[in-house]
Amino acid sequence: MIRRDTTTENFGDYSSIASALFTFRVQAHFYHLNTKSFARHKALNELYDDLDDYIDSVSELLLGYQAPKRLDKLSVNVTYDTNEDQFPEKIVQFARKLEDFAAKNGLIELQNLAAEIEGSGAKAKYLFTLS
Repeated sequence: MIRRDTTTENFGDYSSIASALFTFRVQAHFYHLNTKSFARHKALNELYDDLDDYIDSVSELLLGYQAPKRLDKLSVNVTYDTNEDQFPEKIVQFARKLEDFAAKNGLIELQNLAAEIEGSGAKAKYLFTLS
């Protein structure tokens, strides 16, 4: 039997998953605008574009999982710091937690999207090495 819990120790509820993606997207744009490396500038541009797509596809999927309930507790909490080096790894770690959550709850499409998010973070990590 598929268990579809909307509360986990990792995320709180579905709104917190969407909120994390919004936060990552804004942070990526801040880093994009403030980096001194052209390679990172381009990598972060691609990453925040990817995150825009993931925000929409993941959020709509979550809405489908919990319909007719809405994502009514969205929040964006951006803290800009100058340590952009670790940012792609934060994306990868978030995606892995999301993959685990999706697997435990039988949410196959969410698991697939989490793997794509992980891939975007890993690609950004690689592109950061070119700067």
